Amino acid sequence: MPNWDEIKKSIGKFADKTASKTRELTDTASLKIKIANKESERDLEYKRLGRLAYIRLRQTEGAPSEELAEKISDSLEKLDNIHKELSELQATDKARRDAKEAEKKAREDEKAEAEKKMKENAEALDLSVMEQFNDARKVADDEYEKAKQAAEDTKGEN
Repeated sequence: MPNWDEIKKSIGKFADKTASKTRELTDTASLKIKIANKESERDLEYKRLGRLAYIRLRQTEGAPSEELAEKISDSLEKLDNIHKELSELQATDKARRDAKEAEKKAREDEKAEAEKKMKENAEALDLSVMEQFNDARKVADDEYEKAKQAAEDTKGEN
């Protein structure tokens, strides 16, 4: 029966693992929310740029106003920044997924290696047991032959 210290230790390990997993899930959710927000921001900026482009294309008199050209330039700059930030967030998300996959693969490889070693150990043990059995069988056969010879010798003496 486990003692109180072992129970406390097990509960502590469980709590640490739970906290770690909760942190990981929270970080992942936070990153996904940031990506979704950036995508929404990008879509709104595309919409704003589309309106500005429409106004510019429908403008019938002369060159576009300086204010309109400045708004279009600002919108394009914002879109460039949003795309950059979105790419960084997506790269972070991909790196996190790749790291998680690599960790999973490492655990699977470790498990496969442990199973391989267990199988090798079992085979070595089987071989050792067979060798001991064969040695014991030889000893028993020798003892049997000696006993048989002794029986024949005593039979011949009588």
